[in-house]
Amino acid sequence: MTERIEEAVAKANIPVRVVKSEVGGRYYVASRPISRGECILSEIPYACIVDESKVTKVCNSCFKYSLDGDWTIHCKDCDEVYYCSEACEEREKDVHSLECEVFKNVDHSLESTLTNKFRVMKIVIRLIMYKRLNKPRRIFSSEGKQPEVHCKFDMIENLLGHGGFTTYGKGAKAVNHIFSILNVTDSEEKELVPKLYCAHETNSYTMWSKGEQGECLYAVGSYFNHSCAPNLVRRESGNKLELVAAYDLPEGTDLTISYTNIDVGLASRKDALKSGFCFDCACARCTHESQNTTPYTLPNALSAFECIFPSCPSFGKPLQKPVDDLQKYPFPVSHMCTTCYKEKVYTHLWSDQSELASKYGPQ
Repeated sequence: MTERIEEAVAKANIPVRVVKSEVGGRYYVASRPISRGECILSEIPYACIVDESKVTKVCNSCFKYSLDGDWTIHCKDCDEVYYCSEACEEREKDVHSLECEVFKNVDHSLESTLTNKFRVMKIVIRLIMYKRLNKPRRIFSSEGKQPEVHCKFDMIENLLGHGGFTTYGKGAKAVNHIFSILNVTDSEEKELVPKLYCAHETNSYTMWSKGEQGECLYAVGSYFNHSCAPNLVRRESGNKLELVAAYDLPEGTDLTISYTNIDVGLASRKDALKSGFCFDCACARCTHESQNTTPYTLPNALSAFECIFPSCPSFGKPLQKPVDDLQKYPFPVSHMCTTCYKEKVYTHLWSDQSELASKYGPQ
């Protein structure tokens, strides 16, 4: 499977190399020097699911958000998927022809008891439909210099999950409901459903650009390791996963993102990572904080960017003069973008860009 990942990143011209170890599993290191502010990944999800509360306002294909009422193009049979355009509807036509009848039989009374696991259940149903469809999915578009790349189901099938399915009561309930409405009798699919459920829970990305819009699963983006002081910053463009270098990264650097809220203390971070992702974090920051009373000096990622507001032309562009000494300042600290004249406010050194944008200004 490592060869398949390497083939995909090579075709898409992504500056990473796949490394495998007993401790870190499969993960990426920089295959060349990466400059601060460089977007190293812009990936389309293999599968995504819109949150139940936003089904009518978020496109089921590209996650475009409607600012003017509900989208009008939708499936009239199940009323579970809405689209921003006929092109997006056509793009998902094959898979929805298979999942439509299943979605009609989903027990929505489970939504209140399963909470966020309800949408996990729906995306697992969609993943099974992709397997049955047996058709490669586009994960990189032919925009700019990047060639179009497609991915087969086996790259998703081989994502590693937490393996703790039997310990998750709500997860077991969701998987049993999937067995019921899909009428799963094939032994291969019986093994695959809980495996996909666990893999999605530990590898998916929640999309936040207009509040919690839904979840996406990426074939390539799922292999970045976690750090509580990551060197890549995530930004969103619809349902695309874009990762930007927070500062200059030499060749061979382990490339990391944050899996959880890292603006909290050591114990809270480690608890969240253990319960949600089933590992004990031993990143440089956690190691330092567990052995020292002095605070860990965080690289200042957000200060590297001119603007954090997606509507601004300077969004994600590197600052000419990074505020490297932001740690000296008491919080909150604000910085005004010279393009859109909106302020970005730092309450902590590390926060997700889209979360800050939603909290501290219009888009």
